[in-house]
Amino acid sequence: MIAISGVGYAIKLANTDAQKAFDAWSLMMTLAQSIGGDNEIVGAVWVLLVSVLALKVNVLSKFLHYLGIIVGLAGVATVTSYDSFKELFGVLQIIWFFWFGVCFLQRTSDDVSSERTL
Repeated sequence: MIAISGVGYAIKLANTDAQKAFDAWSLMMTLAQSIGGDNEIVGAVWVLLVSVLALKVNVLSKFLHYLGIIVGLAGVATVTSYDSFKELFGVLQIIWFFWFGVCFLQRTSDDVSSERTL
């Protein structure tokens, strides 16, 4: 989001001062890369913790949470120099988020149905 928001700012600034625009863009890209650019540690640890805790309390699908553990480990592995972990993490996380969302939608519709029968 920093990079996306910064594009407009840098373009407007470039009309008056190209050097300031370049400096601003360099700063914004440094921030964007350091927050979530080349490694996926924050997202990986989040998915890993959610999956381990969900397995522990036995909610939703066990297979979903095993996938989450694999996703988390692939994300942690993005600190290595192998780019394949970044691609693996990205694709698997999309699948995990989709499956996670479907599980929540099913659970919500089941909760609403059980409330109506009471």
